[in-house]
Amino acid sequence: MVAIGVLLMSGMENMIARLHHAFRWDCDVCGRENFERAICMEKEYIESKIEGEVDKDGEYVLYPALVSCKHCSAQFLATFQDLTDLEEEDE
Repeated sequence: MVAIGVLLMSGMENMIARLHHAFRWDCDVCGRENFERAICMEKEYIESKIEGEVDKDGEYVLYPALVSCKHCSAQFLATFQDLTDLEEEDE
């Protein structure tokens, strides 16, 4: 609420922040928080790669396979908690 008040008082009432899908993760080396922007996929592209249709109401995002800490440069393979990859289901 305070941030909105500051924005309105600064004469920037017409400025809009565009939010994007992102993933948050913590570096196991330095312990600092990082963010990775999600990879957004068009429904038509996904349908061209699979048989059948996909959910028309959903938004389709992928997470990166490899992440690098912005603070200490450590690299990690990425996994998404509580998500089953479609590739794993096919095995």
